[in-house]
Amino acid sequence: MAAAIRNRASMMWRLGWNAVSQARSAPQSSRNISTLCQIFSNSLKISQCRSFGASSLISNRILKMNTELKSQNTRCLLQPSSPTSVAKRNKVYYSKRKGKPKTIKAVTNRFYRLDWGIWIRTQSGRHKRIWKKSHTRRYLSRQHLFCNRQQSKLLDKMTTEYWHRPRHYVDDPYAPYQKRTNLPQYFPEKRPFYP
Repeated sequence: MAAAIRNRASMMWRLGWNAVSQARSAPQSSRNISTLCQIFSNSLKISQCRSFGASSLISNRILKMNTELKSQNTRCLLQPSSPTSVAKRNKVYYSKRKGKPKTIKAVTNRFYRLDWGIWIRTQSGRHKRIWKKSHTRRYLSRQHLFCNRQQSKLLDKMTTEYWHRPRHYVDDPYAPYQKRTNLPQYFPEKRPFYP
């Protein structure tokens, strides 16, 4: 009995040494625990070990480690995966070249600032499913909307002072809306001076 155990232990030592040498000869990327377990389990022929000696205990432990690693590597399809790309429009306060704040271009492309400080935008989804919208809804979707106070403050922070200055264009379609006329106490107009 002792001789059989000694023979089994020497055989395992030789097989283990062969497995380790196989793992050393493998490329650097494949040198992880799962490949080592796979090499050990292949070399020991776990399915043929039916005795209750030390070799079967070691082979059972290697098999258990290998199955645990496989279960960790396989991920359920129902688990939420982390997003690969997240849109970031961070404000740059100091640019690399000149050390000045930068404007976020998405704001100037999508919004327009009137002279009295409010930002306007177009109706979202105005080009979608026009065939099923009524005439009045199509007309309303062509109108512009005001941003609220919180949004206007945020958009002011995202743009530089260049975009806050009033501009004068020829045949400007927004010219009638550049002045706020219904609140004279907050937006007073200078009276013309006649000498």
